[in-house]
Amino acid sequence: MKVNDSIADTSRWWSAHRLRYNVGLFLGGFVAFLLYVTIAWTFADRFNQLEVTAFTIAFQALAFAIVVVIANVCYFLGPLAERLLKPTDVVKFRLRTFNLGFWFSALLPFALPAAVLYAAVGSA
Repeated sequence: MKVNDSIADTSRWWSAHRLRYNVGLFLGGFVAFLLYVTIAWTFADRFNQLEVTAFTIAFQALAFAIVVVIANVCYFLGPLAERLLKPTDVVKFRLRTFNLGFWFSALLPFALPAAVLYAAVGSA
């Protein structure tokens, strides 16, 4: 296989998995937001300035959109790492790298509701 064929194959594989990555990002973000709202409303008496309004929802949606763009830029680290490291088992490398990035990105939004829950329970 020529170098150009290898680069094209790498690009095709990573491009084919981008939709799954983005679906995971959006589902993770949406569920984490619902969890955040649930915690905020459940422990509203413990937080004076934690409120959910149309403005805060719009602000968080805009912030999330920016984070999704940044996450998609970081997605390019997968094919870049593959080209730089030139793994012997490309399939195994792709699956491990993709899964690591996918789960990290999909679960990262849960850090905020976890921190809010910790603050609520810790202040009891």
